[in-house]
Amino acid sequence: MIRKRLFPLASAFVAFLLLLLPAGQLESALQLTESFDGTVPPTLPEGWLSSSVRNPSGDFVTTSSTPHTPPNAILSSDSKTAQWIVTPVFDFARVRPERLVFYERRSSSHNSGFLIDASTDGGAAFTIVVCDTLRNPGNTSYVRRELTLPAQLADRQAVRFRFRVVGNGTGSTGSLRIDDITIIVRPAVDLAVMRVEAEMPLSPGASTRLRALVENTGSQSAIGAFVHFYFDTDGDSAEGTGELIGTIPLPPLSPSDSTWTDSRADSLPAGVLRVCARVDFPGDGDPSNNTSFLDINVVPGPGSLIIGEILHSPSGGEPEWVELYNRLPVPVNLQGMTVANHSSSRYQIASRPLFVESHQYAVLTRDSAMWLYHAAVPSKSVIVPQLPYYFLSNGGDAVALYDVQGATIDSVRYAPAWGGEGGTSLERIDTEQPAADSTNWGSSIDPERSTPGRENSIARLERDIRVRRIVPGRPITTVVENFGRAEVGEFRLALYADRDRDSFLRETEKVEEQEIRSTLGRGDTTVVSFLWQPPAGVVHIGVTVDAAGDMNRRNDTAWCDASGSFMRGVLIMNEIMYEPLASSCEYVELVNRADTIVDLYGWGLANSTARNRGTQWIIAGSHVSLQPGSYVVLAGDSSIYSSYPETAGGDSRVILINGISLGNSGDAVVLTDPTGAVIDSLHYLPSWHNPAVRDTRGVSLERIHPRLETNDPRSWSSCVERRGGTPGKQNSIHAESQPAASDLSFAPNPFSPDGDGVEDFTVIQYRLKFRAARVRIRVFDAAGRPVRTLVNNEPAGTFSETAWDGRDDARSRVPVGRYIILLEAVDESGADTETLRGVVVVAVPL
Repeated sequence: MIRKRLFPLASAFVAFLLLLLPAGQLESALQLTESFDGTVPPTLPEGWLSSSVRNPSGDFVTTSSTPHTPPNAILSSDSKTAQWIVTPVFDFARVRPERLVFYERRSSSHNSGFLIDASTDGGAAFTIVVCDTLRNPGNTSYVRRELTLPAQLADRQAVRFRFRVVGNGTGSTGSLRIDDITIIVRPAVDLAVMRVEAEMPLSPGASTRLRALVENTGSQSAIGAFVHFYFDTDGDSAEGTGELIGTIPLPPLSPSDSTWTDSRADSLPAGVLRVCARVDFPGDGDPSNNTSFLDINVVPGPGSLIIGEILHSPSGGEPEWVELYNRLPVPVNLQGMTVANHSSSRYQIASRPLFVESHQYAVLTRDSAMWLYHAAVPSKSVIVPQLPYYFLSNGGDAVALYDVQGATIDSVRYAPAWGGEGGTSLERIDTEQPAADSTNWGSSIDPERSTPGRENSIARLERDIRVRRIVPGRPITTVVENFGRAEVGEFRLALYADRDRDSFLRETEKVEEQEIRSTLGRGDTTVVSFLWQPPAGVVHIGVTVDAAGDMNRRNDTAWCDASGSFMRGVLIMNEIMYEPLASSCEYVELVNRADTIVDLYGWGLANSTARNRGTQWIIAGSHVSLQPGSYVVLAGDSSIYSSYPETAGGDSRVILINGISLGNSGDAVVLTDPTGAVIDSLHYLPSWHNPAVRDTRGVSLERIHPRLETNDPRSWSSCVERRGGTPGKQNSIHAESQPAASDLSFAPNPFSPDGDGVEDFTVIQYRLKFRAARVRIRVFDAAGRPVRTLVNNEPAGTFSETAWDGRDDARSRVPVGRYIILLEAVDESGADTETLRGVVVVAVPL
């Protein structure tokens, strides 16, 4: 197998080299090595030829036994027999072969002479002696052989080498191994950059002259070469986009001639710079010496890179950080600079080039976790893992920045009275004023409580008006602040509803606009209210301010979520599994009773009472749409999928809420919308189960019909499905309800309350002539005997409904037959009454 070192070879080299190579291909390689690893023993690599004096299949073979470098070497035996192995053909046109290196290992009994000679006619005759006879080195380890190649091989196009065992030894069992054969060549065409120089002294933004010394180290003249000067700003040692300084043509160079060439670099960046000069000449055979480097230090100077913001007292898990600001008109390289606190320890910021652009920022922190606490850090964030976990003291500390020579660039010693506590950063107000001035610092007033990588929230510009914050509510209010030095006399404020949630404000999303004429002095604020009310659900809103001459548009927009209330009962609890089996989990099923989509973002579920808020769970932390008539199952864990496999796919929607806990002896469950308004509430009891179900463990409570009153025990009963629940689909005891065609109606009628899940309940619907009344509904058998009181002196509106489960007051099933439903209503004044009668039939399934 060919090993390629220093430079990749052309794809034509597949064994050692192909038998014939086009002129010049070898120039792309300085070193060719054959380690015999790309073949399966005893096969030789392609192009290699062996004698067959001793062995008809070849005297030299590859072997995996004792190679110099695994896995293979070549082997021959018997020092009494002359034998040889020949390399493939090499094309040395336009190159000078210099050395042949290989590793040889002999057994103690292999004492034959060993010769290497060469052929220039493709192997027809080996007339060039490469070395004198090589003798057994006297040990059985590998010995490195390095031979100077004869000058006659230069510019030859059909060269082969022969490794020959003379056969004048005395041992017939001795062995000879050869491995890692290397041919080193010198290109005939070779220009080298010997060194680079720069004109001193150097200062940021200034110009300097760069010089490079180029020498023709090849054997042929070079005409038409160029030198490229560039700054290696990314540390990859290669010329990249935007790094070029200039390209200078070179005069013709004869062999061994040299010349100086120069270029000019303007607007020098500050800090450590690597200047590179690369010679470009077609056909150059040794690219390794085409580039030379020079590291220079453009001293930034005091106050060029300043400390602009410090988070010394973070909250939660946010790490500490320090923000730097580049005041120079040119970039600054942080490579080699150090940062320190009050101690004598200094911590290197970057070991590779890391440029901060003019008037831009860099944030230094130990931990990338800071990104979790900010919506965006628009400038460079530099991880400095050497920084201690507690780099800055909350009780006051120092922060200092040093250049590569240890000179102070900027420093500040802050105190708690300056501000920046409890998760709020300490910001510099004016970049032109000294860091040591305590009045030039203050706590961040940004909504994020800090501004890493962007302009400080308390920085002063000549004209700057901003939206300081939005207060969602009824109405929506906005605080506008004049953050600049000059007065502002008028401005325009616009409110947008970001309905597609893409955080881009479009004219079609504008819902209200106001023109404000009010003089705001430096630091003054005003509150503007908007009359627009958000629709039901959570809406992402943005407010923009526009004033003539505003110099900072980045703080002209503020965002927040505004919530609109839903109608009570738009989303209701439809099924509750409060006492699951050990293999399953608790769940609450909700159903959308509205004729529009309901967004679950911001909805909450709680088990609470009037005296105890209990535990509250967020249903959805992002936007989740629930279609009209669709269900959503709020499950305690993923066992819902194994207990009810149909919930894992299809149209079922399951939201896992870790920690849902419902009392087995009864509990209060409250459903709230994003505004906190109660949309549905339920206080269930185990007695709501069908009395015929002796063991209610693993059996859910199901709502008979979504329109029935939530807290009416007659609206609920036990699931009759064999698995104990029907999460994500229509309840097993669902009873169809039809709009009343008369004053009193029943659906279904007849019904069969036998517990099979089919028509086990009848829904009683009634329409009264009163706007408000108190109602009593009783059931009598055909003989007129009272059977069940369903509603007793309860308030009702014009239209209402309830359900009968086919049981009497003792909770026993009534016999099959006809039953009279008697409704008596008294209006709210007590002066008028109304009586309605109807017949419902209790039957058995056919």
